[in-house]
Amino acid sequence: MIHYLWYNSFGQIGGSNIMEGGFPPEIDPRDPSTTDPTALWIRQEAQSYPDHQGWDQYDCPHASEVGTCLCPHLRYADSYVELPGVSLSSRDHTDFVLDGEVVTLSLGQDVPNIKQATVDKPASTTVPLKLKEKAPGSVPDGTVVEVNAITPALLYQSTFELTFTDGETNEVSLNVPALDSVGGIQITQAKYAAICWLYVRGA
Repeated sequence: MIHYLWYNSFGQIGGSNIMEGGFPPEIDPRDPSTTDPTALWIRQEAQSYPDHQGWDQYDCPHASEVGTCLCPHLRYADSYVELPGVSLSSRDHTDFVLDGEVVTLSLGQDVPNIKQATVDKPASTTVPLKLKEKAPGSVPDGTVVEVNAITPALLYQSTFELTFTDGETNEVSLNVPALDSVGGIQITQAKYAAICWLYVRGA
């Protein structure tokens, strides 16, 4: 079924427009000459979005009989719009490597479109963290990924950057919280890294 993903000038997906059963061909917010009320409402709403540039038509694999689906929300987290051609591309090219081991992320129950993981580490110690590309050559040298804290218990700085060279980033030392306490970090907007959350619990 057809959905519309809106994007900014950097190709970052800012949100989606969905309709039960998918959009029919006559409802297309990309058409500046549209007279359809729904398409006009979507175009009007878009004026309130910072740096809104346009929409990408996304035809997900679900049949219209499904009604509604999570596909647009998943693409918000793991894709971006390649400009200027307006084509959807994956940005799920990186893994967290914590204490020498790749962290397995999975979709959460509370926020079903964000991959996340909770890892237990010895309380009040430090563990190394870096990012690594999933496939050789998938992340260009010099790519910078911004990482932010998402819990009061800081694992490192509230915001820090990891820069890729030869398939992996520089390494930082995370501060594991006290026993049974949890600290978390997140990647939000990055061209080659999907939105994801990593929590570390003191054990």
